[in-house]
Amino acid sequence: MTPPELSLHPLPNLEPPPGLYAPAPLADARPLPGWDERIHRFSVAEARKRPGEFTPLTVDVKLGVGFNAFSGGPLGLALSFFSWVGLNGAVDVGVYQREGLSVGVGLEGFNDRPFLSERLGEWALNTLGDLSGRTAGDWDITMWHRGFAGRVTLHVTPKTLGAGGRKGLDPYVVGVLGPRWSRSAISYTSESLGQGSAEYREKGLRGGFGVGLNGVGESGLVGAVELRYLAGISFQTSTAVNVTNAEGEPLVVWEQARWERPPRGFSWGFSLGYRF
Repeated sequence: MTPPELSLHPLPNLEPPPGLYAPAPLADARPLPGWDERIHRFSVAEARKRPGEFTPLTVDVKLGVGFNAFSGGPLGLALSFFSWVGLNGAVDVGVYQREGLSVGVGLEGFNDRPFLSERLGEWALNTLGDLSGRTAGDWDITMWHRGFAGRVTLHVTPKTLGAGGRKGLDPYVVGVLGPRWSRSAISYTSESLGQGSAEYREKGLRGGFGVGLNGVGESGLVGAVELRYLAGISFQTSTAVNVTNAEGEPLVVWEQARWERPPRGFSWGFSLGYRF
């Protein structure tokens, strides 16, 4: 029996239709649902179009000068500019935004000197002598005050300010809290008692609250002003120190005066920086 002849007809084309499994063009790719809004919100280009907006992940870096009063009361508003002066630096990061308000957290540092009040205080001591409450002689006192603090800021978003917001204005309130250190280097010379020196150190905690205003340009440059009221506590149990000579013998007692205390009361700050 002869086997049946095999069919020589070609097999049908089993390839998928063109484009059925082709990858989508990259231009049409979109992020996962919900992420497109976040990317849009945090993009640098969009932030530049609304420079006053302190959105989450916004970072302000600022460096400036501070003027701090040595006593409380309303006179501190003016006395601040003739008391403790120093360099201030701060970094603020946006962490939350809702219904016209934004919250930021950050860190600041400061290094102050009371240049003018030092000179005036020494003049009073050396000129008035016993009338100042200290032993007559030639006093030379140099003071430093430095430390750092955590910052919390609450910003009003520009859209609630109308035209002001479009100009890059960013008003806010600020609260600060952190440790501080102060030091006084004391030198004393007297014809009757001789020459001596001493050093007084003080540790403490400083906190305060205030208001501020950032002016932000479309390039990201920031100019800022802050007005705060500061208060603090000292961890020292005594504000007096013996002035001793080279042999360690005490000559006189130095007692901290009001103008020699660390800054407190009203504080002005002016700074420049950049918003990322």
